[in-house]
Amino acid sequence: MCAFLCFIPATIFLTISYFVLLTLQKAESARIKIFGKVVTVLLWCIAAMVIILGFYVTIAGICPLDKLLTP
Repeated sequence: MCAFLCFIPATIFLTISYFVLLTLQKAESARIKIFGKVVTVLLWCIAAMVIILGFYVTIAGICPLDKLLTP
């Protein structure tokens, strides 16, 4: 269950990174462009970690949602 629900926050992080990249095209300062690219890479890493940890929690059997949904 956690493996499928991890895609929701990952999609949110990827959408935010898209808008950061979109606003970088209009920026004129080189420092702001570098900062925006660093923020984008960090958002991509966070999205990847959310997906990896979601699958890890599901495979390891420590998903808290499984305990809530089973009677």
